[in-house]
Amino acid sequence: MKDNRIVRVIALISFILISIVTSGCASISQVNTEEPKDVVIVAPEKVVDDDANHIYVTTDETKIYPEANTNRTKLGTLDFGISLNVRPVEVTDGYWGWIKEVMGYCRFDTLTHIPLEEVIGIAYVKEDTRAVYYLEPVSEGKAIPVEPYNTFEIDPYIYNKEFYKIGEHAYINKKHIDIDYFSKKYYTEVIKPVLDSGLITRHRIPYKKNVSSVITEPSGLTSDELERVLSETELEGLGDAFSKLDDNGVNAIFAISVAQLESDSGTSRMARQDNNLFGLIGMKFSSKEECINYFGDLMNRLYFSRGRDTVESIQPVYCPDNPYWTSEIFAFMNKNSFKAIRGN
Repeated sequence: MKDNRIVRVIALISFILISIVTSGCASISQVNTEEPKDVVIVAPEKVVDDDANHIYVTTDETKIYPEANTNRTKLGTLDFGISLNVRPVEVTDGYWGWIKEVMGYCRFDTLTHIPLEEVIGIAYVKEDTRAVYYLEPVSEGKAIPVEPYNTFEIDPYIYNKEFYKIGEHAYINKKHIDIDYFSKKYYTEVIKPVLDSGLITRHRIPYKKNVSSVITEPSGLTSDELERVLSETELEGLGDAFSKLDDNGVNAIFAISVAQLESDSGTSRMARQDNNLFGLIGMKFSSKEECINYFGDLMNRLYFSRGRDTVESIQPVYCPDNPYWTSEIFAFMNKNSFKAIRGN
């Protein structure tokens, strides 16, 4: 009997040690796969995320316009089979779709709506946040840290008004994440292979911009018009500094677009602490104006002088880890050009 007790004790200790080691090595997608112990399970309030109800796929070449009017000059096009978020806008001749990502409108007859059961979401943990997840959709109990840039598949529901489910028993507050929704088919064929390759970046739709991508040409805009683009952002007041780039052979709208993308319109940590607006690793500046001047010199010295004078040719050197950088810059240039002239 004594020997049996010893064996049972040894087996119990071994089980505990194995459990500790295993839980310490698991990734977030593997933890909490069983119902948490000593937690009272209460059915959470669960509602559909409204963004998930507005997922469409292009069924033909989709033309993008600055207004809901085919008489306006086309801004660009989207190819067949692209999944995107579209908001309906009612006009006199029916409904058009507003696509925030490209800041333009399209006709609904070039789109197919994706039903909710065929929609999947991707949650991207934000950079400048101390993200945690909980075992239940409440900010109580053990808070488990989540590293920035992690991505998780999610269902299209919000729990208790502010949580998303990233695991069987793992919920994260919406303030810690960005979310994109896609059709499951598009996700499987386009998004998941990129994530599986280890490239953690938000997807940007492949948008074919009509404007010239040559960025050695001046924008043709005044400093006041450029300031209109920057108004109500952390880049406000820098219109004159960007305008001087036009005189230095660097398109001001391009430079503004890079600053908006790389610094999240002046709100990133590098922008706030180091006056670094262009994602230039390890560099600090005494002012944002100094940073803008440096960017102009950098473009002329290391890019334009070597024949890299288009957005497409700059991307492989300037931002090689983000294959969508070119599309993102074009989207910003489109929006900025329109806002500079129209003011909205």
